[in-house]
Amino acid sequence: MKIAVYESRLANFGGGGRHALMLALALAEAHAVEFWHAGPVDPAAIQARWNVSTESLRLREVPPDDAAVSALTAGLDGFINAAQGRFVHPRARRSAFLSFFPTGVDLSPSGRARWALGSLIRVAGLSGALPAGLRERLRTLPTRAEIQALAAYDAILANSEYSRRWVRHYWHRESQVLYPPIDRLQPGIKKNIILHVGRFFVGGHNKKHDVLVDAFRALLARLPAGESWELHLAGSITPGDEHQRYADRIRELAAGLPVRIHHGIDHPALAALFGRARIYWHATGYGADLRRHPDQAEHFGMSIAEAMSAGAVPVVYAEGGPAEIVTPGRDGLVWRTPEALVDDTLDLIRQPERQAVMAAAAAARSRDFETRAFMRQARALWDRIMRQHPADTMALPHDR
Repeated sequence: MKIAVYESRLANFGGGGRHALMLALALAEAHAVEFWHAGPVDPAAIQARWNVSTESLRLREVPPDDAAVSALTAGLDGFINAAQGRFVHPRARRSAFLSFFPTGVDLSPSGRARWALGSLIRVAGLSGALPAGLRERLRTLPTRAEIQALAAYDAILANSEYSRRWVRHYWHRESQVLYPPIDRLQPGIKKNIILHVGRFFVGGHNKKHDVLVDAFRALLARLPAGESWELHLAGSITPGDEHQRYADRIRELAAGLPVRIHHGIDHPALAALFGRARIYWHATGYGADLRRHPDQAEHFGMSIAEAMSAGAVPVVYAEGGPAEIVTPGRDGLVWRTPEALVDDTLDLIRQPERQAVMAAAAAARSRDFETRAFMRQARALWDRIMRQHPADTMALPHDR
């Protein structure tokens, strides 16, 4: 069986790219699989960053054009689109869309109303009379072709229950959760380190490094006498001037504090850092209006599960995917204000026995996301999709 998995931004080394790549590798154990991407990709860099070999795949650079990619899917047995916001019309025998969050098409009642109004404005030729902000919103409305392309997929896969809920809201589709896999890491000799791992970028589900630095500054002022802690921020910088400026601003904000910033860290060094950290912080979604902009929450949180596997206690913002991973008071803590983040962290520091119990529970919880379980689930899901009758599009059951 010949299958293609498409993720256009693999070179950004985001969590979604790794999720898609691991799905391709799972299917490659039984099928001939190509991994399609836009722009150059270095297999050696993938190995260094993610500890993942691509030898069982054929990496193929494809044009950055949805129509061209659609044409390439003709004749395939299977096509999985993991390129977010790219509504490639699938022409393979079976197809699935791997959604990290359902962006681009809004079929909710309010979304349909905006689309209908936008279509009338376009037909009437009134776009030029609108204010610039409204013209931009009109420009980003989905086209009929994009809506039809999305409807053509046999199945939708979501990376978390949080994303699945919004797939149902925005796309009016049922979906099956396929959590991304993690490589379980070994705890090392623990140091007084608080860790956060996440790319430096602006917009969307920004990782809120500034919130973490400010909270750490407040934490330092309240540490017990003789306690010394460091905050480590690890992650690549998304290409682009605005993202570089954001990373520079975080470095300036952290100046003078025991904050260590690691850009471009390779897998062995990152694994060692996870192993040394006692506590893991996460703040994505804080300060956002998640009812209006649910995409600004963390959609899953792979780095949280990785930290848990290494015996770091997670203290995470209580929305989005992280709220699915962490059971408060058992294998981690959740917070809603930076003050609570500092208070909860201080409680862990002051109670090393509680910290140790939570660290053990966190490591146990991380086994639910290990790679071997993911590979089995991914192959089982794909087998079900292939067995579907065309009339059963999107009939994958909703787990209860």
